[in-house]
Amino acid sequence: MIYQNTLDTAPVYDILPHDHPLWDRVIETTEEYLTQFEHQKVTVPFGEKEALFTKRLLQKLNLERKSDLYIVRRSHKQGLVVSPPGPIGLLRLCMENDLLQERNPAKLYTYTSTLTYDEELGDYEQHHVMKSETIGDTSPVRDAEQIMVAKKMLAELGITNTTVRINSLGSEKCKERYYEKLLREIPEELHDICERYRNDPVKMFMCLQEGVSQREDINLPQLIDNLTESCYEHFKQVLEFLDTLEIPYQLDPHLESKTGFAYKTVFEIVADDGSVLVRGGRHDDLLTEFQTVPEEETEEEVVPVEGAVGMEIKIDRLVRLLAAREDFRKPGRTPDIFVAGVGQEGQKYALTLLAQVRDEGLAVTEQLGKKRLKEQLAFAREEGIELMVIAGRKEALDGSVIIRHRSNENQETVDAERFIPFLYQKLREQNLEEEE
Repeated sequence: MIYQNTLDTAPVYDILPHDHPLWDRVIETTEEYLTQFEHQKVTVPFGEKEALFTKRLLQKLNLERKSDLYIVRRSHKQGLVVSPPGPIGLLRLCMENDLLQERNPAKLYTYTSTLTYDEELGDYEQHHVMKSETIGDTSPVRDAEQIMVAKKMLAELGITNTTVRINSLGSEKCKERYYEKLLREIPEELHDICERYRNDPVKMFMCLQEGVSQREDINLPQLIDNLTESCYEHFKQVLEFLDTLEIPYQLDPHLESKTGFAYKTVFEIVADDGSVLVRGGRHDDLLTEFQTVPEEETEEEVVPVEGAVGMEIKIDRLVRLLAAREDFRKPGRTPDIFVAGVGQEGQKYALTLLAQVRDEGLAVTEQLGKKRLKEQLAFAREEGIELMVIAGRKEALDGSVIIRHRSNENQETVDAERFIPFLYQKLREQNLEEEE
């Protein structure tokens, strides 16, 4: 495996130089598709003020307590929540900076790292994610659009064997109605389970299912069958849009809420190995927490902003998936040219030659830190570089350059003025030989 010392073995990992071409390709492809669908790039801070995370906000994020967050605190000063969950940064940025005045809906995305704690591993896990959000639109077309963008992006990367799993968690009204219905239909000894998972109805259902598994007289209702009319209609239209787009999906009533995704539509795009590549859903309820109500009455009616839907694209999981494939294990491009310098004057001259070659956009490398020419050229041979440019004190004084060929050890001396055209000529000859 390519990433045996980084991504595949460590929950918090480095990204090494030879890893970056694949990482960059995944990030660039993701950004390209988000930009095509009119999402604008923003950068959010690495932390948000602790005061932002009220009890109501924590509940809507599906977090039990503030200690579930990563808070940096210095003495008695206001704490900073590092790696804030879900779409918090994007929602706050949009509302604080009145971006909806410029464009409605506001379509934003940001690339960031997140930190989670894995109870099973007993360790922290680092994740690189691309977060996108469409703010100011309640239409179900936006839910389907997020899934469509993600599917197109994955297809561009060659990841086509994926499954869209989708569910609706309803609104607060749906959850409360479902809670009350369960209380009426289950034994009293199981009521404490309902209370414990009151804000997480899918988890509530699964725990209750275990409790009544031996009871044939109890048939537990599911949340998806007890949505309010408006939530049902919204979800129905999302599925119809997916049908129109010919995007297959699995309706999964057991798809439960995750941190930051606990309202109405929730979806996951899963690879054939079971790993979640994209997670998304609606954030209408979270958006209300970032709108201020005027303290004094004004003549102008304040219209609340409604509707937010987004997703998190797991960049590191995409990289891991692609790195395991043979067609993505290609080594980086071997430089066409190697520049060597002998002695102080020769090294100074070699630096100017190196700059000229790089200005032409040609792939070039060097080992000028090695004093002996033999050591420098040995490196070039090991790397399989055909053209070796050599500069010493004599060449620096008379303005010439030595070009040596690795394959036959022949070398030629050319004037510095003819140096670049001569390189192009030799590269063309080399390409013709390889084609033959």
